[in-house]
Amino acid sequence: GFICIKKLELNVGGENETSKFKKNLEIEFNEVKKVYFDKSDETEDFFLNIPEGNYDRLEFGIHLSDYLDNPSVYITASYYSSTCELIPVTIELFGAKPRFDLEMNTDNSPMLSFTSDRTINPSIIFEINASKWLDTLSIDDLENAQKVEESILINDKHNRHLYFKLAAEIHKGDEIYVELRE
Repeated sequence: GFICIKKLELNVGGENETSKFKKNLEIEFNEVKKVYFDKSDETEDFFLNIPEGNYDRLEFGIHLSDYLDNPSVYITASYYSSTCELIPVTIELFGAKPRFDLEMNTDNSPMLSFTSDRTINPSIIFEINASKWLDTLSIDDLENAQKVEESILINDKHNRHLYFKLAAEIHKGDEIYVELRE
């Protein structure tokens, strides 16, 4: 599957040897960036520069959007039915425009310091565990889902009750993590 990213936001606050600072960075792409879940070596990485210093907070936001005929979130999966038949499942999240906002501060992340004396610059890793979104669906949900050409399609037109159940889970953003690595 994939997600379509329209905008990134970064807000930081902290201090260094010379001053206190706040920085707000907003990047809205001219063309939506499609980031694949299963092709890590072909996916584009995003690099954002932030000042050296000790941080009180670091907030990261990501806005998704439909693009051309692509939904903001697209996932393909499969499951074994009660009759041991492998059933393909396709999830298309059109029109929802999910937005994820994550915050790190000195309370929930003790290492919020970036200095130039490091041999390796720290990185902020933004990770989406999209497979966890599927945990929202029960076997009964899938067994009772309406099939389209021997597969299950979940979108705003087919299996709408499952679509709204998944959309609510995706909007919560519980399966999204930010990690600071040295």
